[in-house]
Amino acid sequence: MKTFGPAKKPIIPFKLKLSADEKADLVLFLKALNGDPVDPVVADPQKYLETKPASR
Repeated sequence: MKTFGPAKKPIIPFKLKLSADEKADLVLFLKALNGDPVDPVVADPQKYLETKPASR
C-alpha cells in the first residue's frame, strides 16, 4: 500500500455510486481531457441528425 503526504496516510478510494450511464459519460469526459478524439456524433451532430423536408 502506498502512503502519501506528511501524515503518511494511505489513499483509500471511495465508491462514487454511479449508474451505468454516468460511468459511460465519465469515461468519455476523461478521454476528452486526455486529448483523445471526440465521438463522431458529438463532433458533427448535423451529420447524424435526420432532417425531413417540411410538408405544407
